[in-house]
Amino acid sequence: AILDGNVLISRSTLQDITSLESISAKSKWDTRYYNDENFPKDRLKKFYSEWVKKSVSGDLDHMVFHIKEAETIVGFVTIKMGSNNIGSIGLITVAEEAQRRGFGLQLVAYAVNILLNDLGCAGVEVVTQQKNMAACKTYEKLGFKIYNNSQWLHKWI
Repeated sequence: AILDGNVLISRSTLQDITSLESISAKSKWDTRYYNDENFPKDRLKKFYSEWVKKSVSGDLDHMVFHIKEAETIVGFVTIKMGSNNIGSIGLITVAEEAQRRGFGLQLVAYAVNILLNDLGCAGVEVVTQQKNMAACKTYEKLGFKIYNNSQWLHKWI
């Protein structure tokens, strides 16, 4: 989908993996894993890199879509269809140099449209950290509402 003459969202393929992994490795993920000091940060970068790589081939999340500006991938979103006919957004990130320009909002809106209109999901859910205000504002702008507030606890042995 062409958003304007310079910005394009499309489904990621194996040819895009290097760019996606590079963005993933440089991202400042605000997740429960990164917020737990017991998870080694270097292993988490590999964890998210593997997540996006497996999702391009449909082995983890089902699809990845990326946004390009001037032929450069600047962000991506992963989506999955659940067995209960509810779609979900797995990962979303925008390269630091491209943030605060609406690309995250465009990616989420595109993902929601694919899940609801193209794949026929009855709804869409996303999990994020409550303190990740940028993500929360993006989801709220698109009509998402909090329906569950959970606390994750990790025990280390």
